[in-house]
Amino acid sequence: MLAVQPETLNRTTPVTAVISRVVKPECEHDFEAWLHNITDACSESPGYMGSDLIRPSADRCEYVTIFRFDTYDHLRRWEDSEVAHYWLERVKPLILRQSGLQLQTGLEYWFRRPNEPRPNVLKRSVVTWIGLTPLVWIVPPFLAPHLDWMPHLAAVAVSNAVTVLMMSYLVMPFLTHVFDRWLFPHHATKH
Repeated sequence: MLAVQPETLNRTTPVTAVISRVVKPECEHDFEAWLHNITDACSESPGYMGSDLIRPSADRCEYVTIFRFDTYDHLRRWEDSEVAHYWLERVKPLILRQSGLQLQTGLEYWFRRPNEPRPNVLKRSVVTWIGLTPLVWIVPPFLAPHLDWMPHLAAVAVSNAVTVLMMSYLVMPFLTHVFDRWLFPHHATKH
């Protein structure tokens, strides 16, 4: 059921789980309440780093949920928990179908939608460049006075880590939302 096999993932870096669900007509309100409840429950799980939701538009009631954990093992602990099983059973009457769970690491998952072709490399590069450029101008100069006690290479590594985390969890969610129709024109024409 996994789109990425666990052995291909780096088990010590953050991992993102993406799943889409097509909700039955007139069950949207109940589904949103379910989503609120499972997100609250998930937030109590070790390693939980946050979640995002891509809501449907127009005529197709497909929700894409995105959960982030600090490691694959923490994600598996959540998935195997009684609490997760309880909430996953509760959603079944509300949905028509769901995609298999897709696991991603790094920035790549922002350029994926279930059942949609991935944007070409030029579009992915342009959006990444738009997000990365201001961070490269802002983060290192801001952090430099706070890291001047460290060896230069260590300070650069810390600055790069902050930049990558900001790209993954702040900048790319915003930019892929802003550029959604350009990145996923097939998705836009279905709605």
